[in-house]
Amino acid sequence: MQQFLGARDRGSGTNTNYVMFMRMLALNSLFAAIVFWAYHEGWIGAVVAADTVYISRGIASLGLLGLIMISARIFNVSRELNIAREYHWRARQKTETAKEAANAWLQSTNSRVAEFANEYRRAKAEDKTVLLEQFRIAMTSKLHIFSAIAEWLVVLGLIGTVVGIRIGTGAIDPSAFRDINLVVPLLKEVIGAFYIAFDTTIVGACSALWLDANLKWILRPGMAQFVNEAVKIGVSRNA
Repeated sequence: MQQFLGARDRGSGTNTNYVMFMRMLALNSLFAAIVFWAYHEGWIGAVVAADTVYISRGIASLGLLGLIMISARIFNVSRELNIAREYHWRARQKTETAKEAANAWLQSTNSRVAEFANEYRRAKAEDKTVLLEQFRIAMTSKLHIFSAIAEWLVVLGLIGTVVGIRIGTGAIDPSAFRDINLVVPLLKEVIGAFYIAFDTTIVGACSALWLDANLKWILRPGMAQFVNEAVKIGVSRNA
């Protein structure tokens, strides 16, 4: 277990000991505190009560799924960074067999770093540049799904706005204004529809913001660092 947790400080670098994952927990704790405050103030209950078409709940569910997915990806990247740092620490030891021992340990991790290092070592000299670029593209492409989910959340919020407005305008009956007893129920129905319009926009935007913060502040920089570390290990092992 020690080989993955990297319990000792390995010197330079900011993502040993799952620091990247801990940053994610700190960020999400802040957002969770805001959500709890909104719940305590009764705002979430009001949104749920007004959500007669279940759009807001659907948006929140998609946002929660995105958070679970991005949390798992952040954990995996943080683990890979720990392995990379551990490898560098082992390879720097002042023994004749330090590099060989570090390479043997790296293979035992069954990590993406080890997989790339093996691919780079086996590649022909003229193919190494292409392999490096393919690796960078493959790793960064894994982030597209989170950008897409954030966009879907905003779009679903806008769709909910249109649906709410459509329900509200469709409920308006000009003949109801002739009878005062029908005006109050009509106004309640129209106001409820506009609550749907406003609430779905807010839920979609807030969910997208939460997911996007994890992507831009935590995962994307961590993924870039992971790619650089993997390339450094691949090049150093081939040297």
